Amino acid sequence: TACGDDQNPTLKMWDLRSSTTLPLATLQGHEQGLLSISWCPQDTSLLMSCGKDNKTILWDLFDCRPIYELPVTAPVQAGG
Repeated sequence: TACGDDQNPTLKMWDLRSSTTLPLATLQGHEQGLLSISWCPQDTSLLMSCGKDNKTILWDLFDCRPIYELPVTAPVQAGG
């Protein structure tokens, strides 16, 4: 579950077979709310998230930690 709330920008991993009240893990790395998450189609241990803080983070779900953050680039200005 991705939380879009700027006060609690977390990803929560759930295994509904074992618990519906406590997440397996809570991933923290964004400074503002999350906008989107996506699983890697070739490796289910990888998840990518992007947030309102302009961060795009690749997560290792086996270790529950970020393994890469895409660098933020300046936007291209029209006409130049």
